[in-house]
Amino acid sequence: MEVAYGADVATIRESEEWYNKIYKENQPFLGTSCCPAWVDMARRLFPDMAGNISDSYTPMVATGRFIKEKYPGSLVTFIGPCIAKKAESLRPEMSPFVDFVITYEEEAAIFVSLDIDLVEISEKTSIYDASGSGRHYATSGGVAEALKLNIVKFHPECSVKIAKADSLEDCKKMLFMAKAGKVDANLLEGMACPHGCVGGPGILAPIKKTAIEVEKFSKKASFYPSYENSLLR
Repeated sequence: MEVAYGADVATIRESEEWYNKIYKENQPFLGTSCCPAWVDMARRLFPDMAGNISDSYTPMVATGRFIKEKYPGSLVTFIGPCIAKKAESLRPEMSPFVDFVITYEEEAAIFVSLDIDLVEISEKTSIYDASGSGRHYATSGGVAEALKLNIVKFHPECSVKIAKADSLEDCKKMLFMAKAGKVDANLLEGMACPHGCVGGPGILAPIKKTAIEVEKFSKKASFYPSYENSLLR
């Protein structure tokens, strides 16, 4: 199942959280929740702004929760470029939804050890669990874009101003600026890896190539906004 389904779940929940906190509670900004490394860094180094970081489930956890509820007794393995997801899956509140986490690099090692050659596999299965914007979560700016699409759809009166950073060093700088009131934005997207998840430590190809492939995959979706995902209804 596409973990981008969980991105659509996060988009719906987080866009409403943004609306409530920014327009009802007058909070200056909301930080995204999809990257556990960014969230941990933000809450540890800026405890006074911990409430400004969304507590929505990450796409991995949201997808795992859906699978566990739909198929009781199933085992859920997340496969991706992220090593921070390993620590996330061990948290008591997250562990019921995800059993194993492996990177693409580790998956490739398993294939090699079992003499599995992907080139020789001809059968193809098309999976369409997610929106184009959900698939775009993996690239820098994709999360904020998906949230903005949803916010504008259901709260057109709102003004969404975005700031983003895609390394922990730049994320820290962005939060320092936000704390000083020098960031003209009310939606802050943080990604620990360069260019987003496409630059994660568990990838097997150059970042530019992974970003291009994600872009192609995103465009193959039959719909783009998260709110059009029929699995969410």
